[in-house]
Amino acid sequence: MTGKGVSADVMAEIDRAAREDYGIPQTVLMENAGRAAVDVILNRFPLIEDERIAIFCGKGNNGGDGFVMARLLSEKNPAELSVYVPDRDTIKPGAPLENFRRIQEKAITILPLNDFMWKDELTKDITLVVDAVFGTGFRGDLPDGFASLGGVLNASGAKIYSVDVPSGLNSTTGKA
Repeated sequence: MTGKGVSADVMAEIDRAAREDYGIPQTVLMENAGRAAVDVILNRFPLIEDERIAIFCGKGNNGGDGFVMARLLSEKNPAELSVYVPDRDTIKPGAPLENFRRIQEKAITILPLNDFMWKDELTKDITLVVDAVFGTGFRGDLPDGFASLGGVLNASGAKIYSVDVPSGLNSTTGKA
């Protein structure tokens, strides 16, 4: 997918304007983002039932987009689908938490991110990865383990899709 990019500040302003000036609820924006990302994946891999999917979600809006994707992809009956989260108790209230609860209701496999960290052998069966941990608002250095996670996933041979931007990439400067 190609297109003109915008800085993190411009994206934040677009998001704010959609919510405040046009009255689009965050839940609708999140649903649309997750649905559009799933459409990209399904256009590339229509036989999703052969895929073993791992979705890595953060605690904020990017993670909320990942929760939407998990729900929608689960409806396509992949071979396996697991969602990894840092800590269930830290998921932000509002749209992210609402979408997390929706995947809990669907009995989607939800595992602590620590169950995956440092375990290279877990990547051998994964065919498709969704990175929905950090989005355009990410600043600073990656927390412990996340840089290693990226390296493990990149070496796995799985197809990797990122929501907004790959986690740890500054969306304005492009610096990792």
